[in-house]
Amino acid sequence: MFLFLVSCRGQETISVKISNRSSSAIDSIITNHQKIKSVIKSNEDTIITVNIKGANIYHEGAIGINLYQKGIRKNATVGFHDMGMVSEFNVFVFNEGVFNTDKPIMPKEFYIYFSVSKDQSIDSIFDKNGLISIYEDNPNARSLKFDFKKFSEHPSFEAIVSGKKQEFKFDFHNFNDWNSTSEHITIRMNGRVQYLQDKVITDVEYNNEYKQYFTILIEDSENKFSKQEVSIFSNCNCIDKIYKTNTYYRVLCDIKKLEEKSTITLKTNDSQYNYYIKNTDMAKNSGNALSLVLKNKALKNILDE
Repeated sequence: MFLFLVSCRGQETISVKISNRSSSAIDSIITNHQKIKSVIKSNEDTIITVNIKGANIYHEGAIGINLYQKGIRKNATVGFHDMGMVSEFNVFVFNEGVFNTDKPIMPKEFYIYFSVSKDQSIDSIFDKNGLISIYEDNPNARSLKFDFKKFSEHPSFEAIVSGKKQEFKFDFHNFNDWNSTSEHITIRMNGRVQYLQDKVITDVEYNNEYKQYFTILIEDSENKFSKQEVSIFSNCNCIDKIYKTNTYYRVLCDIKKLEEKSTITLKTNDSQYNYYIKNTDMAKNSGNALSLVLKNKALKNILDE
């Protein structure tokens, strides 16, 4: 169980009331590398004081608390607070998970993050077992949203990958843990289906098998995107895919082709705008993403505004 607690600058402690409504005892609580309490029995309430002095958390900063039951750690997030002093959080532990209410709440949605190696294609995904929506993260990845209850009853989905129909089963997932609402699945170059709990892909394997993308978001403050024809291109032939809404474009660039001094050009019916990629845009701490805004007849980095 992992709790994120938030406080403003200057506060030194946070009180957390833990109500164990599960059938098992909480074995240990560890925060800031220190054990606070060894056992919280079933149907027992305990208030712990978490020392956050020196943690440098303010606005939306966070500190973590680990709670273990029979050696298993579950995940939860407790209210974020960015003004005033935080005095106490209430945490309820059930067999189904950790909640901030005194009754466990079954989730409504379940997510599957599905990707394939760069030499394969996701041709189609079948609408069954409670599938709600499909979001195309990039040409080789999809985010699938399912109805939690329906998918838990029939935990699988079917897809056509590179012309071949395949079924992917998730009957190993613990649907009794209502805090666990997602899974990751990848099809490797050799056709092997790899789930998140399998061996982690090394950086070298990832670079060889999966195309890395640099995402450029272009927002429109001049209301041109909804009224004019827009084309986006680059001088380094790095753009793989472009997603459009009425207010912004999401441009996926092959990170191996995109380099410092590359130019991203946006052309409308009456104007052309250029943005020159800088070394700071490509820095490691950029998160492989850049946000631009069309404003005052120029493309600008939103961080410079």
